[in-house]
Amino acid sequence: MIWSCRGDPAEGEARIRFAVRLALGAMLALAAFGCPGLRPTATPPTTASTRGPIQKLERTSTPTLAGPVTVFWVVAHPDDETISSAGAMYESVEAGNRDVVISVTDGETSGVGPQLRLSLKQVAAARDKEAIAALAVIGIVPVFLHEPDTGGGVQLGFVEKEIVKLASETKGPVVFEGLSPNDAYAGLPHGHPDHYAVARALQAEFNKGVIHNLVFRNLSNFSNGKRYGTCEFLSAGEMKTKQAMRAAYAYVNVPIGRYGIAGKSVGMMWRKTPTEPECHENVELHPGIALAP
Repeated sequence: MIWSCRGDPAEGEARIRFAVRLALGAMLALAAFGCPGLRPTATPPTTASTRGPIQKLERTSTPTLAGPVTVFWVVAHPDDETISSAGAMYESVEAGNRDVVISVTDGETSGVGPQLRLSLKQVAAARDKEAIAALAVIGIVPVFLHEPDTGGGVQLGFVEKEIVKLASETKGPVVFEGLSPNDAYAGLPHGHPDHYAVARALQAEFNKGVIHNLVFRNLSNFSNGKRYGTCEFLSAGEMKTKQAMRAAYAYVNVPIGRYGIAGKSVGMMWRKTPTEPECHENVELHPGIALAP
């Protein structure tokens, strides 16, 4: 229907009032019955109703920067990124950022490998496939650096060189995200030693000014540890995404080399993903939280 603004003013005002009432009626109907056909969208930054009463809950997975940014999620092993940050990655992708997941190792020394009678090479290939499938859920293609996984021997210098390369070759605003060096779980003061090594590499380049925006993700609350930093419960859309990514890591199809290694290796953490929030610390906003090299 096309209405003209010409003609009797009173008639025009009546039509405008009718249009306003019609629009309000449509809004009330959507509020009452919902619209299941729509894709889930991110919760507005000022709304915390779906995130739970931990803190002032805002989506702050990346520092406030003008326009879309490149976000490098640097982790030691495949699955680290999904457990700690699947919800945040979902939000970042939805915001139009360029997201790149960097896996330093293939996680080939997982204890599940010997149980399945797999060689280190078979485990590495399987874990790469798991990560590719999981991250495809949100449209991210992972990058594997294939540093040998010795169960705690990630080389600090190697990771620092890669970080410098990424930072220097990327145009526009850049954010680096990694696992916190302040985690304490499984009886370890800094969590997994490989996680700690990658965190120290990120921190070292932040201290040198190579990185200007650094976020540390926390895992301790997924292993019966404490929550700290800014914690955010997952929205319905984020949870659906995280569960789909977790399912990809647990998928088993032996003929194609899929063994569900990540799904078997950290069962407690996977079980707690539906109930635990994702917690993080923005280092550039609170530099004192970073450990000294």
